[in-house]
Amino acid sequence: MSDPTNPHIKERTTPQWGLYQRENFWKQNEGTTPLFNTGKSSL
Repeated sequence: MSDPTNPHIKERTTPQWGLYQRENFWKQNEGTTPLFNTGKSSL
């Protein structure tokens, strides 16, 4: 998983996918999940 204290994060121009995965992995333990909708009306 990604290290949120990595100094190279500031140099990136795009979001770090590994950090996003890490944060959302732990959100499941807290009972919260990211918004994700695959309904046809949302696509």
